[in-house]
Formats: sequence, structure tokens, C-alpha cells
Amino acid sequence: MSSPASEMSSTYINITQYLSLLMKLVFLATRTRPDILTAVCGLATKCKAPSDADQKRVDRVVGYLANTIDLTLKCHVKDLVLHAYFDASWACHPDLKEHSGILITLGHSGFRKQFQVHGSQVFLD
Repeated sequence: MSSPASEMSSTYINITQYLSLLMKLVFLATRTRPDILTAVCGLATKCKAPSDADQKRVDRVVGYLANTIDLTLKCHVKDLVLHAYFDASWACHPDLKEHSGILITLGHSGFRKQFQVHGSQVFLD
């Protein structure tokens, strides 16, 4: 995938400010605004050397949020029962490391969080 000529000549910006705003967007995208998750994940690939064009894209996502503040995340459940499913495997990889996982659902809705544990690291899907 090639970049437009305007991006190739774009200047680099303050990484600290870019990352600060991007991490705020990640927080929103993973908790209350899944509609921006794809855009935020794409912007996160530019963390090492963000350009002026990347900053404009972040600003565009912020503008979208400002203009769609009334959008809500709705969870329709008939019962508020929390269901948890666990699974684990020991020494199942060539390096003899284990992995385990947990899936948590609220009622019978599609709202869920999934965790995978590899050694001492936890990954959230």
C-alpha cells in the first residue's frame, strides 16, 4: 500500500501529545465507542513516528466524537446474570508454556470480554 505524496513529505509532530490523545481515544473505543475502534487501531500503527497527516486524522476522529455525542451503546438483556467460562492447558506448546482463557458474558447478550493468558502475560480480546 503506497502513501500519497502529501504524506511522504509530511513533517513529524510531537509524539507525546499524539500518543496522549490517541490513548484517550483507545480508552473510549474499547469501553464506550466501538464505532471508532477500527480508525483508532489504524492510527495506533503510526505511534513510532506520527506525521502531521496522522495528527489531522486523530483530530478528525475527535471531531466525529464531538458531532456524534448523542450516540449510545445499548445492551438489551432480559436477565442480569453474569456467565463465565474458563479453559486452561498446561505444557501444550513446544516450549512447555501454558495458556488459559476466560469468556465473560452478561445475560444472553453479545456483550462479552475475553481474556487469554500466556505465561505471565494477559491479552484482552
